[in-house]
Amino acid sequence: MKQRAVAAAHRMLEAEGEAGLTLRALAAELRTGSGSLYHHFANKDALLAELAIDGFRELGRWMAMATPPQGRTTFFASGHAYLGFTRRRPALYAIMYNERVQAGHEGVRLAEAEAFDIYRRSLETLRVPTEDLADVALALWALGRGMASISSRLGDGSPGVAKQVALRVITGLEALTGASLVSPNHATSDVA
Repeated sequence: MKQRAVAAAHRMLEAEGEAGLTLRALAAELRTGSGSLYHHFANKDALLAELAIDGFRELGRWMAMATPPQGRTTFFASGHAYLGFTRRRPALYAIMYNERVQAGHEGVRLAEAEAFDIYRRSLETLRVPTEDLADVALALWALGRGMASISSRLGDGSPGVAKQVALRVITGLEALTGASLVSPNHATSDVA
């Protein structure tokens, strides 16, 4: 029953958003009583936590399976997969970073840590000193979260909005650092 409920909740979330996902509506979808769901989920937040855990695992798979295009790094592929996931699964992504769900459920924080570790490993192909790798990975993870948040507010989930946000972020970072962040062999339109 729990697996069926989580699968149905994923479908409802994508169709109706978080507001349309209640334990009562989920019970109706599954043609069961609400009490049987309360056996598996103490409340709506517990259900959302299960969805968030699934989301981080799916995000981890997207990043782990990402193949870099010719001339790009594993890090590029991982970042591209991260932003692609946020465009294709916006309702799930919002639940994954719901502060109430994150704060109240250690399993969600652990699932994020596992996804982050996949992302961090993608940086190992870059020339980042080992002692700085964790901090660089965290900074870039936070930057990716911010870019995803801005993209979702500005657009309709289309890749064009995400590319424009990525280009503006790169331009800003180049202004701050005084150095080009894009290889001269690749046009900046390839960034996101």
